[in-house]
Amino acid sequence: MASQQLGLGILAAGVRSHDRVANLFYAGEMYGSFLLHVLSIMDLTIPLVHLPIGGSCTPETTIQYMRESSATIVFSTVTTLIKLAEYLLERQEIMPGIRVLMFSGEAFYEDQRSRVSQAFPGAKIRSLIYGSIDAGALGYSASETDSRLHAVSSPYVILEIAPDGFTSTKATGVPGSVLVTNIGRRLQPVIRYPSGDLAEWVDYEKGVFRVLGRDTIGVRVGPVSIDTKHLRQVVTSALGVSGDLGAFQAVISRANMRDVLTLRVGYRPTDEDATRTAITTALYDARPMFLDHVQRGLIGPLQIEFLAVESFKISSTTGKLAELVDERPTV
Repeated sequence: MASQQLGLGILAAGVRSHDRVANLFYAGEMYGSFLLHVLSIMDLTIPLVHLPIGGSCTPETTIQYMRESSATIVFSTVTTLIKLAEYLLERQEIMPGIRVLMFSGEAFYEDQRSRVSQAFPGAKIRSLIYGSIDAGALGYSASETDSRLHAVSSPYVILEIAPDGFTSTKATGVPGSVLVTNIGRRLQPVIRYPSGDLAEWVDYEKGVFRVLGRDTIGVRVGPVSIDTKHLRQVVTSALGVSGDLGAFQAVISRANMRDVLTLRVGYRPTDEDATRTAITTALYDARPMFLDHVQRGLIGPLQIEFLAVESFKISSTTGKLAELVDERPTV
């Protein structure tokens, strides 16, 4: 049933007869996406060509396979799409033959869209599916222009949005944690399972909701708490750009007996020192407590690195980029 639901989601996302689908998800090591989408393609009643490239190839090899096979659709994580876009743009190349880029497993931020669109100028960017291994397929893509919009996928799925984490709301435009009940899983039903995401209702009666990204992921640097969403907002605001931030990652480490926060930024400024100062000033202005603790010697000064996506900490089994990396030694 899972593969059938995924197949319906693929159709909703824009797959058409005779498309050539480049499957760039990771396979093996108990990770499910690659195989699930092989099965979902098999369950469709329309003719498709499946290109089982996988997620372990280098960007150069992946692009080569896609070109040789005249791929028209891409199934991928966001991190892989960013890698491919950077590879193409560094060589001043594009792939106009890709019709739709379909992602899942990670949030696709607006500050990433411009860079990917430059490399794939003819492609729409759509959510492949909204769901999880634990809770199943939960929402299908519901818009060609807003990849965050989804419609509840099945009568067996009850999706709740809870602003306080417990009490659900039917109100439009009110952000809350996503809780999922899937009674279609009869052997082990999923009851009010927290997906780890934030969303808001667009049309409750029609089951249409907008995914707003991951629920708060707290960064604890010494006694100072801050969430990764706020850190990303500070960085994009300081950069003064809306579309060229390829990736973002917060890293916590230890140095000189103090916690140190390092922001890895997928951006290449013309003046690194000036940009680093702008980001640091923006964070210190937004979080005076952080600056106070730096000045008191309780935590280390903010560190900022401008890196290509390949240099970020990325899961070797899923290809996903972790927004928070804790490198502190265990107690």
